[in-house]
Amino acid sequence: MYQKMVGAHNIAMADGHVVDSDSYFDAIEGQLGFRKAQQQDDGEEVSLSAASAPTQKRTSVPAAPTTRTAAGTPSKSQVVRLSSEMREMASMMGMSPEDYAKNMVALRKEGKLQ
Repeated sequence: MYQKMVGAHNIAMADGHVVDSDSYFDAIEGQLGFRKAQQQDDGEEVSLSAASAPTQKRTSVPAAPTTRTAAGTPSKSQVVRLSSEMREMASMMGMSPEDYAKNMVALRKEGKLQ
């Protein structure tokens, strides 16, 4: 699913959409199949995404302190911070933020993601 998301991003960019614009997200959600049809009052169908559903404003979680290990010493745990866009994409893909972060770390180790 992650590869589909990256592909949808690339297609949206190739089509000239500006990142984080409504048309950009419309293009991505259309590519990924996250659009739902809803009826307007006049009976006309309108396409809405799960991301356009109303949400409550949340305060951000305070940042955890960073920990450092000596060079060459493997860390027992790794802290990965996800942006709100990353958390939203994980939700749209039906993944937990933890699974999304694990996949992101694995892709970075494979050199497929910077």
